[in-house]
Amino acid sequence: MSTIDLYEISDHYELLIDSTNSLPIETILNEKWSPNTNFNLGKNIPNSWTTSTIYLKYFLENAQDTSKEIYFLGGTYIKKIKIYKLLMNNKFMQLKDESRKDGYQPIQLNGREKARFIVKINFSKRAKNELTPTFISPEYLEKFKLLRHYKGSGSPIISYITCGILLMMMGYCVSKMIASINKKTYLYIFLYSSSMCLMILLNALLKRQSGELSSFFSEYLQFTLLVVGTIFYIEFSREFLETKFKLPLINSILQIEKYLLIVTLISFTYIVYFTNNFILQEAVENDTKIYMTVIAILYILFYFFNNNLLINYIAISNLIIVICAIIAYFIHIDLLPKGGIFDNSMVFLEIGLVGLLAVFLIGVAHKERNSLIAMIKEQEALKKEWENKNFEIQIALLQSRQNERNRISMEMHDDLGAGITTIRLYSELAKNRMGKNVIPEIEKISSSANELINNMNSIIWTMSPENDTLHNMIAYLRNYGLSYFEDAGINYQINVDENIPDTTVNGEKRRNVFLAIKEILNNIIKHAQATAVKVNLKIESNYLILTIHDNGIGIHPENFRKFGNGLKNIKKRMEDMQLEFTVENNNGTLVTIKNKLD
Repeated sequence: MSTIDLYEISDHYELLIDSTNSLPIETILNEKWSPNTNFNLGKNIPNSWTTSTIYLKYFLENAQDTSKEIYFLGGTYIKKIKIYKLLMNNKFMQLKDESRKDGYQPIQLNGREKARFIVKINFSKRAKNELTPTFISPEYLEKFKLLRHYKGSGSPIISYITCGILLMMMGYCVSKMIASINKKTYLYIFLYSSSMCLMILLNALLKRQSGELSSFFSEYLQFTLLVVGTIFYIEFSREFLETKFKLPLINSILQIEKYLLIVTLISFTYIVYFTNNFILQEAVENDTKIYMTVIAILYILFYFFNNNLLINYIAISNLIIVICAIIAYFIHIDLLPKGGIFDNSMVFLEIGLVGLLAVFLIGVAHKERNSLIAMIKEQEALKKEWENKNFEIQIALLQSRQNERNRISMEMHDDLGAGITTIRLYSELAKNRMGKNVIPEIEKISSSANELINNMNSIIWTMSPENDTLHNMIAYLRNYGLSYFEDAGINYQINVDENIPDTTVNGEKRRNVFLAIKEILNNIIKHAQATAVKVNLKIESNYLILTIHDNGIGIHPENFRKFGNGLKNIKKRMEDMQLEFTVENNNGTLVTIKNKLD
């Protein structure tokens, strides 16, 4: 052979096929060799060669004066290469094996050396292996590898783009696993995406490569990743559709399918590593793919006839991957015309995979949105139910309290009131019998009895729910004031605007306001030296305003300390009821109580 400038594909060599894989290298020259032209190899080797040992015989010559190194590449998807150099005494010297990584084996020739070489080749157990013996010059080796990897329609660039998209989807799934309530659903999508991403990435990296890693992937790992990914897909479908609870029949079928795939994978592993039956291995692989496609089609038909949006998402994803898988299979078996993207079957599988995962994520997002809405509605219903129960409890408690108040007021009126009235009656009879010689204590008893009766009536009035209206309160204050000032010589007037609404005033607020007014009126009698008191009730600037104005001497600064505790108590009562309270001098004393209207 003359000097190799770049690379040279060898078209002339002798070939020996050892179908039993038992020929010793020492006797190999005694076998019947045939020129390679006797075999119509075409692009791919016959399947029968896949499990055989192939021997190639070359005569190489270095026409230069200096030593020369060249690299030998036997073809595509070659598992092992061993090169033997034939010495002068017909002995064989095996060259150091450096082809295990990528299939490229260096050969060293001294200056002007002529030598014969025997190349022993074992192919990977896969379909469509290529036997294309090539010698490459060292300075061209790296460029040759790159051109071989990227050249043609089978370029892995689309595969790398697909892997990038899958990695983004996997990252999205990880983030949703952390934050979402559907953690298992996103976990199965992540595992399925990981299996498919690893399969596509290794297929792209090892495309048209030889060596142990390439052989392991093409023989075993590629199909294994496909089956494992399908198992994760099945688990996703069960989790996504909640088949265990909603579709028990489909759940049973999916479980059976999963176990069948596991058994298939175990059987496939045994065939690959413990037998040399490539035909059975290929049959298991192809039949499994056909079986998965048929099952997917049946699911599509079932799902599309089921009026359920979540099931339709699975049907659409199945339809996408099935259509793309069928196109890829037709390209693989050369049933579609070559040209453009129809030269690379993996492109359609990758398109189908991305489409399937996109539909997955849309479906899961839709389900998650519906689950979130349902959860919010459930929480709102529980909250409303709790509020209703709490309201009922509060109503029952208030009713119980009101019943107790009614009971106490009735007993006070019937028992205590009758007793006090009897005391007042007997004290009055005693006064009448004694004439002018009335004992002061008898007078005090009569006066105290009258005061107790008035106070008791006030308490009964505040406790009765029938009086919980503003108009009723105004009427009571009018009657109370008139009665209170009747013997004091003070003119008492109460004026109410016509637009005052008859709103509800609860018993506690009514009681505190009445006690405050009672204290104010008592202070007027005791300290104001007034002859007139005017009470006004009006609405102004969204406030209900009650004013009590007397024409007395007012409250001077030195008297504030004297009445400080009483005024502080009144102000505290009003603040507890969320009412504003002020006292000022204005031609007498002006007391103002304000209540902000809703």
